[in-house]
Amino acid sequence: METIQTPQQDRVALVVGASGRVGEAMGDALAAQGIAVVLAAQSRESRAQSQADSIIARGGRALAVGMDLRNPAAIESAINETLRQMGRLDIVINAAGMFLPTDTDGGVWELMQAQFVVNAQGPLWLTFKAAEAIRHSAGQGVVIHVGDVWGERPLGNYTAYSAAKAALRMGVMGAARDLAPAVRVNLIAPGAVAPPNNDEDNVGWRRLLHNTPLRGEEGVAPVVQAMRYLIDAPFVTGEILHVDGGRRLV
Repeated sequence: METIQTPQQDRVALVVGASGRVGEAMGDALAAQGIAVVLAAQSRESRAQSQADSIIARGGRALAVGMDLRNPAAIESAINETLRQMGRLDIVINAAGMFLPTDTDGGVWELMQAQFVVNAQGPLWLTFKAAEAIRHSAGQGVVIHVGDVWGERPLGNYTAYSAAKAALRMGVMGAARDLAPAVRVNLIAPGAVAPPNNDEDNVGWRRLLHNTPLRGEEGVAPVVQAMRYLIDAPFVTGEILHVDGGRRLV
């Protein structure tokens, strides 16, 4: 883990999806810069709490909160808790998502609906509500969503997921226009960065890497690097920053 720098008391980041591999890495990277982090996951008693404890032990400022992107009240509650305990909000990182196949033969409506809510509608609501908080407590703030290359090209058997991520992409561009200049809104579109947890999917993972022009297995580090760039790029908004090793090109 990176050493915590001198705390930057004037910047607070809310990281949604903090218990996932990408979100966890992004939260740690922010904390290492001395930024206070609020780690949001569906359950407060999750890896997010352990991560918050670790950051605090290393001299940083951190808080774990619950947030369910399917519940607008829960989104607003997490933002309010951030303001109550940290005093302000400057940065929002959304690395949450729901990745499920679409059954085209008698698929379940509720599962399709949930993917659109978690992957598009909830993040857009988060953006708008976070923007209200940023306007009242910060100068220029930034919201960064983690999307997917499959929001630009369909993934076989994942039609609802791809459609939802495409909706998020358009939502980011629309919000960037509507919320400027007080809030910048951008999206990182990763490719193969986080390998599957189970061995059964390793064949597909290796095939995906093979079909990527830059075939190295870089992990989540490029996504973290992209996040750092977008946070500190005051003239960039509405950008879709691809971190996919060229996967979208083939």
